[in-house]
Amino acid sequence: MITNEQVIQNIKDWFGKNKITKAVINISGGADSTYVAWVLVKALGKENVIGLLQPNGEQKDISYAKQVVELLDIKHNIINIKCQYDNTMENISDKSVFTNETGVYNAKINIAPRLRMVNAYAVANAVCGAVVGTGNASERYIGFFTKWGDGACDFNPIKNICKTDLIQMGLELGIPEKLICKTPSDGLTGLTDEQKYGFTYKVLDEYIKTGKCDNEEIKEKIDRMHKNSRHKFEEI
Repeated sequence: MITNEQVIQNIKDWFGKNKITKAVINISGGADSTYVAWVLVKALGKENVIGLLQPNGEQKDISYAKQVVELLDIKHNIINIKCQYDNTMENISDKSVFTNETGVYNAKINIAPRLRMVNAYAVANAVCGAVVGTGNASERYIGFFTKWGDGACDFNPIKNICKTDLIQMGLELGIPEKLICKTPSDGLTGLTDEQKYGFTYKVLDEYIKTGKCDNEEIKEKIDRMHKNSRHKFEEI
């Protein structure tokens, strides 16, 4: 398993190779963005990390994200995307187009992550920095991210780290348990990740690593999700 030291060195190597000093990261308060913010500060120094907190209206758990930036003492901006989101929805709400309920649902939940990434790249451009991703290997395997939204970035230091490993690594790094062990949720649907999946990260990660899954129904579901989402991470 990859170590925290290797992750930190990989960050130093990437930023050094590309001659970039500033890192911009969307911080939700979940384990993934918390861990990435932590290792960025370790690798680049707190003065070179900019955190963006981007609620869509009211975010009930934004206090977790605020704790992260305060504990790390990094520069941060709070950008409420509600106006952007509402304007986008209003501009595309042509009844002749929005006839498929599933399509409408998918449109609504994917707009916010894409708007957040628009803002992240605007800030990164302004400071001549890079946008750092926060998607783990477990989510990537089953396509649990928004294409050109939270899946977009210049560099992702945890793309090969499974969720259960990341939590353990975060604890070893000294991240407070209440932050790194926070129940994973997408912040969009009101459900936890595992409620949406229909299986746990432990089961998923075991299958990714070993190919073993005792429940045939869950195995088939994971395989189907992986197959159906390959367009999200294969080269165009």
